[in-house]
Amino acid sequence: MKTFILTIVWLIITVLAFSVPLFIDPTGTGFTRGTNRLPLIMALHGLAFLVALFSAGSSYRARSETKGWLVALGFVPLGLELLFVILIVLVLLGAVASGV
Repeated sequence: MKTFILTIVWLIITVLAFSVPLFIDPTGTGFTRGTNRLPLIMALHGLAFLVALFSAGSSYRARSETKGWLVALGFVPLGLELLFVILIVLVLLGAVASGV
């Protein structure tokens, strides 16, 4: 049950990480316009990553007492967060390679 609750908390934080910055007015001009949103986005994704780690750890510790789908559900947030980090790294590497 703890794994399920942590997964729901992770889902809520992840949805907030993508939706809350849309309601913050961008400041600045030109190239830096909108960078005031980045700290909140990174903080929420960092929090979501920590919750995903706790979810995976909770799922791993309770694997003998819980059903298989719940153990797998505990590792889904961590897998998605790792994919998100890989996507960010690939985008940054692509920007560096293209000279942007």
